[in-house]
Amino acid sequence: MTRVLGEDQYLLKKKIDEYELYKKWYKSSNKNTNMLTFHKYNLYNLTMNEYNDIFNSLKDAVYQFNKEVKEIEHKNVDLKQFDKDGEDKATKEVYDLVSEIDTLVVTYYADKDYGEHAKELRAKMDLILGDADNPHKITNERIKKEMIDDLNSIIDDFFMETKQNRPKSITKYNPTTHNYKTNSDNKLNFDKLVEETKKAVKEADESWKTKTVKNYGGSETKTHVVKEEKKVEEPQLPKVGNQQEVETTVDKA
Repeated sequence: MTRVLGEDQYLLKKKIDEYELYKKWYKSSNKNTNMLTFHKYNLYNLTMNEYNDIFNSLKDAVYQFNKEVKEIEHKNVDLKQFDKDGEDKATKEVYDLVSEIDTLVVTYYADKDYGEHAKELRAKMDLILGDADNPHKITNERIKKEMIDDLNSIIDDFFMETKQNRPKSITKYNPTTHNYKTNSDNKLNFDKLVEETKKAVKEADESWKTKTVKNYGGSETKTHVVKEEKKVEEPQLPKVGNQQEVETTVDKA
């Protein structure tokens, strides 16, 4: 302890002496004298003790942060971060629902009655998924659930606004078999998908309204993530990693 105190006193005296020299230097009449600027200081100006103090402080801050993260994850299981397999599985679940929205978009995009609703549905979906170059990652159970709820919510909105019924199941849009813009042989499959979807919607009953994410006409049980207006356009769907390639073909003819 005596040795440590002695070292601290030595360093303190050294700093005081350096400060006194600096004051004399600054007050000198030499016209070339300028005040030392911050950028002239670097790690080489630090003593070993000063460097170690800074290093240990940063190391401790990182440790405390990681410790708090683990404590939060322990208290909230749905916030525990997925491993690679878990994230891949969650991403597939979300994008399976995205593929159903793709089906609705391509089915009604050129429809004279529901075209604008289809474009709005697409814009809302893009807000939920994030930018094409920087999509929202699905890293834990809570994010997965909220994204699925948000996507279901905008699907419900589409059917409420168009005064149609939501089918119990919607065939998923698959760019490999339905995109006739890149492969004309897919045109038959595309037309079949549109016809099948419209038929399913026409035959659906109102039972779906008891299972919506929101309580239409009353208080909402959940406010979905779409909180801003977005220009209606035809953007490309984002791709989350290499999990699933999703793209939408729209027949504007």
